[in-house]
Amino acid sequence: MGYYYAFDGDDVGAKIELIMFEGKVYDLPKYSQEVTNALNNLKNIMENMGCESLFCAGDSLLCYSEKLMNNSSIPLVSGRIKFSLGIGNNPGNSILALKKAKGTGKNRFEILIT
Repeated sequence: MGYYYAFDGDDVGAKIELIMFEGKVYDLPKYSQEVTNALNNLKNIMENMGCESLFCAGDSLLCYSEKLMNNSSIPLVSGRIKFSLGIGNNPGNSILALKKAKGTGKNRFEILIT
């Protein structure tokens, strides 16, 4: 059995909307780069821990590992970007766990193993 780790940036869309509402569209490239750097950093950390990256784009990352990681060693902050994490024994469970993590406070993780 393997495990899936679904990360999603917290409040990234809301920050983009705020920048746009304030008419500061020239701040978007800088923020975009900040999100990209944070996501790539998180991806590198997970790969160094033995995970395989399956998807890495926008503010989302999906990784796979044969083993269940020590949750305290998984970062949920990279730079100024915070992430929520769902861990499951299949991709669907990881997404459900991610939705629960986001719905119950963000910048946290949930595990759903059936």
